[in-house]
Amino acid sequence: MSEGFNFRRKFLLKIHEKVGNVEETQMTPEFNNNMQNYETYHDSVTTLVELLEAVNQPDPVVLATGRVDCPKDEDPYDKLRKALEEFQEFIQEDKVGKVARICTKLENAAKTRREYQIKKRACIRHLRRFGSLEYKTLMDNREEFNRARSNMDMAKHDVKQAKTTEQIERRAVLYQQQVEIFDEKCNKLMKLLEELPTIKASHSKDLTELTQCSREYHLAMSEIFK
Repeated sequence: MSEGFNFRRKFLLKIHEKVGNVEETQMTPEFNNNMQNYETYHDSVTTLVELLEAVNQPDPVVLATGRVDCPKDEDPYDKLRKALEEFQEFIQEDKVGKVARICTKLENAAKTRREYQIKKRACIRHLRRFGSLEYKTLMDNREEFNRARSNMDMAKHDVKQAKTTEQIERRAVLYQQQVEIFDEKCNKLMKLLEELPTIKASHSKDLTELTQCSREYHLAMSEIFK
């Protein structure tokens, strides 16, 4: 109970606003800023992931399937190889070997790109899952927190509206129960907000890993086409 009280004392304003006839507990600017920063960061991560995915796989039709790599023989390098293979019958015989070597390079390039598209997506796994894991958890807990705050404010209002000693005592007990529930939800929400720096560090590692993987990809492709 003391831990919850400390959180509430730090992050709750002592003033209230009336919503109808019920006084509503207001959060401090610090709390609201922390929540806003988390939401802003979520929006930034969402945009970043969309851009990274588009760079990794420029074809939105492929991305719409949930995959990042093209199906077999559907990569642009595959399509170019197939076009050259079909065109081979129209070229001079002394050029066939050269075209065949180009087709082999294109086949290897398509295979390499598919492999690295999968690897690069894996590099940003924490960034990609942020919205469906940490952010969703925070939003779910914020809903629980808001319900607990509303219930606590209503219970306090009921105490003020009590007419007899018996009503006051009974409603005071119910109010205290709601305060304890609110403390629990508040503590949990605050701890989730405090995890953001750790989450950002994890995302930074994702980007470092992606940079290294991208470098390896370009080196591999340059080796194929040298």
